[in-house]
Amino acid sequence: MFNQIFISYLMQQEYLSPENTAKVLDLQKHTKVRIGTLAQEAKLMTSAQIDEVNRLQAHQNARFGDIAVNLGYIRKADLDILLGKQLKEHVVLKQIICDRSFMTFDEFDDALKKFRLSLGVNNVDFSKLQENSVEAYIKHVAGIDENDLLLTEYATTFITMALRLIDREIRIARSYKAKLLSVKNVAATQSGARTFYMICPDENAALKFAEAYVKDAFDGVFHFFSDDAKNTIAHFLGYVAELVAKQLPPANNEELVSAYYDKTRVDGIVTIIPFYLNYGEFCVFVKY
Repeated sequence: MFNQIFISYLMQQEYLSPENTAKVLDLQKHTKVRIGTLAQEAKLMTSAQIDEVNRLQAHQNARFGDIAVNLGYIRKADLDILLGKQLKEHVVLKQIICDRSFMTFDEFDDALKKFRLSLGVNNVDFSKLQENSVEAYIKHVAGIDENDLLLTEYATTFITMALRLIDREIRIARSYKAKLLSVKNVAATQSGARTFYMICPDENAALKFAEAYVKDAFDGVFHFFSDDAKNTIAHFLGYVAELVAKQLPPANNEELVSAYYDKTRVDGIVTIIPFYLNYGEFCVFVKY
């Protein structure tokens, strides 16, 4: 999640062009961060030391970390820690961007600092975002008041399950309040006085969401948003709502009713939480 929202920030602030942004998004799917990048990130090695190890590695059948340890640039214990962090998202992103000279290392670090400041979070909370804590994203990025227990639990559970079952590349946006009357393309699960909603504005995106959930295509080669696809999204929302209901009694004893509506009515002001996948925008909210 961190990379998705930070890449969006870099493009908005014109650190990356739209064309380079697209390249970065594609490359990060297949890139493993190098130990040298991690060592520099942790301030364990200088650029000159990394260059020297890279030069030696080109003439030796040895791994970067082993050479660095043998030269005394890092300790074996440090190397073990770095190996454990090798899949840390923002470091992978830094490697991709700086290797292709889209930004320098200093520019990347400066942008990372400005991004933290733009969110208004301290270093501890920013580290939680970098570690993809869903709770941190709901609080600091979506801006949901943690005292709103129902919305916090719903949003956290929904995004957690979407990451696990739908797509790892999710970008959450700032929440906003809206007065809704007529809503199109929406799944809803009612649990007593509470109703959980997921809006799918684009049918093609909704179809891909449903296919990702069942890990299969609907209707063979004829891809259209069928009743089966709609019921699949309603089933996913029902599953999320069931998990939420178990955490927030007494609603856990109430029957859950899920459905997908081409059009429905929602009265009152609600807090909308938008989130984005590579193929479209979605929203979730709860009415109670």
